[in-house]
Amino acid sequence: MKHFLNSPIEWDEDCWRGDFDFWSRGELVIQTVEEQHIPPTENQKNAWVRFEDNRKTIFQNLLDSVFVYYRKMRPRYVAAGEEWAKGMPEIQSAEKLKEMIRLHTIYISPDDEKEEILIGLLFSCDWDSEHGLGIVVRGLKIENVGGADCAFML
Repeated sequence: MKHFLNSPIEWDEDCWRGDFDFWSRGELVIQTVEEQHIPPTENQKNAWVRFEDNRKTIFQNLLDSVFVYYRKMRPRYVAAGEEWAKGMPEIQSAEKLKEMIRLHTIYISPDDEKEEILIGLLFSCDWDSEHGLGIVVRGLKIENVGGADCAFML
């Protein structure tokens, strides 16, 4: 068993897996280049430390970005019918999203030494129980909000 910044991680066929415990409890997935069985890099460790150190700011930015995404997507759900619209009620503020999303997996992108390390966040959400919500964080900025796949297709 290896450790990633004091947290135990284990190799699982194509990535490293461990746990996290902030905002909620869940799984931490550390991806490697071409799924090679190599240890996490210093760049990945530094990206995780930056993420952890700034998680309050990132979480507020995340809520604001998801609120914009939610307001853009809601008309599509309403147009799809009453059953779809029930899962996506009209909300007036980003704060309401705290009750509607639940973080369960964090992905750290592979280190190809060419690009900045990305952090992918996978949430379950009230409006899409099948696909969930994915968010990509680059540095301290929210780079992408979309379906679950954007969280792990880094």
